[in-house]
Amino acid sequence: MGRKNEIGSNFWLSHEERENIVPLTSSVYGLNKWEHCILTSSGRGAIKLLFKNLPKVKRILLPVYTCSSVINPIESLGISCFFYPVKRDLRIDGELLIDMACQIKADAVYLQSYYGFDTLKGTRESYRILQERGILVVEDITHSWLGDFNSTEADYTVVSLRKWLELPDGGALLSSRHSLDFTLDENESTNIVSEFVKASFAKEQYFQTLQPADKEVFRGHYVNAKNLLQADDNAYCMSSLSKSVLAQTEFEAIAKRRKENAMYLHEHLHNKIIKRIVDFDSVHAVPLYYPIYVMDNRGALQKELASQNIYCPVHWPIPAQVKDILDDNVAYIYSHVLSLICDQRYDLEDMAAIVDVVNQYEA
Repeated sequence: MGRKNEIGSNFWLSHEERENIVPLTSSVYGLNKWEHCILTSSGRGAIKLLFKNLPKVKRILLPVYTCSSVINPIESLGISCFFYPVKRDLRIDGELLIDMACQIKADAVYLQSYYGFDTLKGTRESYRILQERGILVVEDITHSWLGDFNSTEADYTVVSLRKWLELPDGGALLSSRHSLDFTLDENESTNIVSEFVKASFAKEQYFQTLQPADKEVFRGHYVNAKNLLQADDNAYCMSSLSKSVLAQTEFEAIAKRRKENAMYLHEHLHNKIIKRIVDFDSVHAVPLYYPIYVMDNRGALQKELASQNIYCPVHWPIPAQVKDILDDNVAYIYSHVLSLICDQRYDLEDMAAIVDVVNQYEA
């Protein structure tokens, strides 16, 4: 087949997906184990919807390794945010978590697994203890949506779905321990969806021409969609277009391809300048990305990959709220982690292209 002209970057809707709109008539794959589910326009919208309806939550404990789109909606409601440490292997000390939650008199604790791997394994034993002490447990499964290790033990679960496939918008709020009698804005995020559709059309055009000017057009629409999303974290209902994509997606095939791609990277990367971060349980994990640590000059390797049209992001830029409280481990994560692409748009030939660039790279 030959490797793709571009590996990574934004997902896009095909012409057929944009035109063939079908209703979502069943529960969404990976979300049906929870008793209650509200589909929202975004993950941050689900977070805002949840905490807006939990007025007793005044103090919350979050991981210091996280994204600003988690912190900002919570802070916007006047909730005080405190942060607990994350180990270099992306795991969390459950006993320390409980001690810190009690020390700061937290009303809620927010947890998330990373990159599609069960980095909360062992930590979930702390949920019951926290709940017995009157502390709500919120788990973010954005990175682990398609894995089969997600549990319903948390009081509430939130997820952003957009990062996994060609969705203009999409998130969810879930619970099996509490009813979700929350009022959701029935309007759709029409501006965001419109920009994503324009970007998808322009990206299809670019793949036909491969002209730099056409690339700038679709990138501009993606930037507009991102800016619109960041400017408004209120919870709207998921768009009919995103529901249509979900209704037509073959999730088992996506999970299989992601596992195969990530396993190829896991087995074939051997450059001494990089280090594996997580153990790969290929039975239960469905990777969002395959994360590595770049020991020296991550930016240079990222630039080298980009020169070969392989676009591997960094998760995440350091949020302003935590930049002055990082311990050595978390500072190392933020400055050394690189997310390698392994999603369903690509095959093993594309993974071999990534491996070749990384293995041949000299710092």
